Amino acid sequence: MSDHLDDPDMALAIELAGPEPLTLATVVELAVLHACVARLARPGFAAPPRILFALAEAEIPALAGSVRLLEEVQVTLAAPRLTALPKSLGTLWLSEEVGIDLIALPLSEAYAPLWSLVLPGASAVVLLTREDGIAMALLKARGGAHRIKLIDAQALVSPLDIASQADVAVLLAAAIRAAAEP
Repeated sequence: MSDHLDDPDMALAIELAGPEPLTLATVVELAVLHACVARLARPGFAAPPRILFALAEAEIPALAGSVRLLEEVQVTLAAPRLTALPKSLGTLWLSEEVGIDLIALPLSEAYAPLWSLVLPGASAVVLLTREDGIAMALLKARGGAHRIKLIDAQALVSPLDIASQADVAVLLAAAIRAAAEP
C-alpha cells in the first residue's frame, strides 16, 4: 500500500484544499469573548456590533484570507467589486446569538469620504498600520467624533503577520477584549 503523500494527485488535492480552519479560542476563552461582545453594542444600531480594521488597501486580501480561515467566521457571500469600499470580512460567531461583524477599512485619504458607510455605530477601529499621514489624522478625527475606540494592533500582538491565521486569531480575541474595556 503506497503512502498518500507519494501519490501526486493526492498531494495536489491536499495543496488545493488549503490550510485547515483554525479555531479562535478555547471554550473558556469564547465565554469571555461572548461577554465582551455583549458590551460592544452601540445604542441605536442593529446587532451584531462591528469592529473595523484600518489598513492599506493592498493588505486587505492577506487579512481577508486569514480571517476567513477561522472556524467561527461566516464569510460574507457577496464582496464589493470596488476596491475603495470598506469590505466585510465576515461575521465572527461566538454562539448562535452572539457575533461581531469584521470590516476592512482601506486607509487612504482618497477613500475617506466612504468611511461614513461604516464608522457610525462601529465599536472600535483596529489600526493595522502605524503610518502617520493625512488618512490617519482623518480617521482619528472621525473616530473621535463618533466616539469610536482606536486600538493599535501592534500593542496587542507584536510582531503581527496579517497573513498568519494564528496571529489574526490572537489579534481578533485581543481586539474584542480591548474594545470592551471602558
